[in-house]
Order: sequence, then structure tokens, then C-alpha cells
Amino acid sequence: MATTATMATRVASARCHRAFARRVLASHVPRRVRVFRARRDDDDDDDADDASDEKTRTSVDTELSNRWIDLDPAGYFLVKVDHATRTIEAAHFENAIDDAGRACDPVTGEVIPCDGSYRKPAASATFAGRTAKEISVKILETEEGEGLCTMLVHANYLGREFQRAEACLREGTEYVQD
Repeated sequence: MATTATMATRVASARCHRAFARRVLASHVPRRVRVFRARRDDDDDDDADDASDEKTRTSVDTELSNRWIDLDPAGYFLVKVDHATRTIEAAHFENAIDDAGRACDPVTGEVIPCDGSYRKPAASATFAGRTAKEISVKILETEEGEGLCTMLVHANYLGREFQRAEACLREGTEYVQD
């Protein structure tokens, strides 16, 4: 059985190794990657780093949310949370893509505005699930959802949105699609 002195030495050694690893990694790993390291409760000196990391995470997230993404020619999904039924819902709508890469009404050819003024046609398909995984599987892995999501970036986006929607459902907060 280890003595108290031996245990104290092991704890001090572990702290030393963590500090050394942090210094070594900091010189080799880009700041963006270091943002996502796990927080340890015994690292009292890292509170300033945590605030900086959160600021960096927010900045990276904002930057990525504003990047150009080619639209899926198969259409788009509007995602919402129904707190009454405790489900995540996704409605698929068809669109056409113009030469500038903008979503257009497939019937009129007019650009679909993002300000909420567009009068949507009936959804071509609707899905509901209790979790992000359940609704993702329904859309991406069943016959019912076949061909509605034809681009990996679109599937990736839907996965993120479904995760956010599930968190809002769990927390009882409002969900707003990105």
C-alpha cells in the first residue's frame, strides 16, 4: 500500500507532467486546436485561459457560420422544435439554384429571401424525431428520405442543427435555425 508521502509525490509528478505537456503542446499545436482541450477542476490557474478559449470558440463559430456553402440542389430543410410533443421536426422544401448559387422558387424562379417574407409552398416531405440521431437516421438512412440531402456539407449542417435542436428541447429553450 502506498504511503501518504508516496501519494503526494505521485500527485505532484502528475501535475508536473500536465504542465510540461501543456508547454510542449502549446508550441506545436495551433491555437484553434488547443481551444478544445478538456478542462480540469484542479487547474485553478486556467480561468483566464478558459475565458480566452470561450471567446476563441465563439469567434471561430461565428466565422464558420458566415462562410459560403453551396446549396443542395435537392432542396432545403426547415427545422423546428415542438415542445408540446417533445419532438424535433424537419420539413423539406424543393428549390432551384441560380447561376449565382442562390436558392430560387422552383416554380417562379425568384430568389427566396431570408427575411421570412417568402410564402413557402407545401413541404415535399416532413420528418419528426425525439432525438437528433433519430431524425437524422430517418432523413439520411431510410427510403423516405432518399435523395432529399445529396451533399455532405448539407448532411453535416443538418446534424449540427439537429444537435442544437435536441439541446433546446432538453433545456426547454427556444430553437432558432442557423
